[in-house]
Amino acid sequence: MDFSFSFKKKPQGHPGQPAPKSNPAREQFDQLRGCGINLRGKAKLETLTAGTDSGAFEQTPFVQLLVLLGGMQESGEAWSDEVWLWPAGAVTQTGVLTWCVEQLMRLTRGALPLEGVQDAMEGDGLSLAFTLDGEQVQWDVGCENGEPDPTVLSALAGLAAERGDGARLAFCDVEGAGRLLVFMTEPEVGELCEATGLGWAWIE
Repeated sequence: MDFSFSFKKKPQGHPGQPAPKSNPAREQFDQLRGCGINLRGKAKLETLTAGTDSGAFEQTPFVQLLVLLGGMQESGEAWSDEVWLWPAGAVTQTGVLTWCVEQLMRLTRGALPLEGVQDAMEGDGLSLAFTLDGEQVQWDVGCENGEPDPTVLSALAGLAAERGDGARLAFCDVEGAGRLLVFMTEPEVGELCEATGLGWAWIE
């Protein structure tokens, strides 16, 4: 006697019933959570993605969601503490570079313990001043079209790597939006690359 029918999976739903509607933002978010990227506090994914067409998450998988996660809420708080988007062309006035550095300090979770961060516009460039380990530091920073010289981010990344217990700043550029940044170990970045299919690289 043939008992093979006993092991067949029961059909799901009813004949003619449409398949459940997919939610690409939720699916991608669940994968990002597996890589250690989450929403901050009581923030909700539905609030984050409200106003964004669901097709955007299918058209550019993970990119649109990471850009949103790397942004700021209306309250001024970050959506996530594990990814941040350095906005393209943002450094156009005094105070913006300081704000960007403060976001890096938050992202690196204590590995960038700068105090008294200040910046000032000086002609075609900037100056960035702060205190680190009780020592006053001042850098002259070139700036063009709202983009500070990349050496300043490299220098800050180096300082964070010295105190990061293996974690370092990695980036993924998004055309027209800016630069996504995470602070992770090499295995963690490897998992993020595999999950998202995006080209993450170290800030050198």
